[in-house]
Amino acid sequence: MAGVDGEFVGVMGESAWSFLVSILGAGGGGAVVAYLIMKTIGAKWLDAQFNTKLESFRHDKAKELERLRSEINGALKATVRLQEREFEVLSEAWHLMNVSYGAAQSHINPFQQYQDVGKMSLDLQKEYLDKFDFLPAIKQEILESPKPLDTFIENLFWLRNNEANKANSEFNNFIYKNEIFIEEPLAKQFKSVSKKIGSALISRGSNHEYGTGRKEDDSWGTINKECPPLVESLGVELREKFFTRSSALAG
Repeated sequence: MAGVDGEFVGVMGESAWSFLVSILGAGGGGAVVAYLIMKTIGAKWLDAQFNTKLESFRHDKAKELERLRSEINGALKATVRLQEREFEVLSEAWHLMNVSYGAAQSHINPFQQYQDVGKMSLDLQKEYLDKFDFLPAIKQEILESPKPLDTFIENLFWLRNNEANKANSEFNNFIYKNEIFIEEPLAKQFKSVSKKIGSALISRGSNHEYGTGRKEDDSWGTINKECPPLVESLGVELREKFFTRSSALAG
C-alpha cells in the first residue's frame, strides 16, 4: 500500500493525511468520519486511476487501429497498382497478338491479289511502289525488271514475311518480358498462339524459298484452323476476367 498511500497523500496533502491517520488510530466517532472521508477520497483515487488506464488503453488502441489502417491501405494500394499493371499488360498483349495474327493471316492467305505493275506507266509504277516499304534498290529492280509483276510479287512476299515475323517476335518478346504480371494459364495461351504463328511463318517461308509445293505447305491450315480457337478462348477468358472484376468492384 506504500504506493497507494503516497498517492492519497498527494491527493489530500501531507498534514491532512497525518490528521486522518491519527483519528483512525484514536478510534471513536471521529474515526468513522475519517474513514468516510478516506473512503470518498479512495473512490476518487480509484476513478482517477481507472480514467488514466482507460485513456491509456484508448490511446494504445487508437495507435493500433491507425497502424492496421495504414497496413490495409498500403495493401489495397499495392493490389490496385498490380491490377492496373495487369490490365495494361494484358491489353497490350491482346493488341500485339492481333497485330501478329493479322499480319500472318494476310501474308499466308493463298488467295492473294496483286496489281499488275507491268501494265502501268513508269510514273504510275513509281507512285504505286512508294506505297510499300521497299528499299530504293528493290524499287529500282522492279522498275527495270523484264517481268515487273513477278519481281514485285517476289519482293512483296519477303517484305510481308519479314513484317509478319517482326510482329510475332514483338508479341512473343512482350509476353516473356511481362509474364510475371500475367496469370500462368493465360501466359501459356498467349505463348501457344505465338508459337502457332511462328510455325506457320516458318512453313510458309521455307515452302516459298525451296519450292516444295503448296500441298506440303501447312501454314494456312495452322493460321486458319488451329489459331482461331486459341484466340477465341483467350478473348472469352479476358472478357470474363475483367468484367467479373468490374462487377465485384461495383458491388
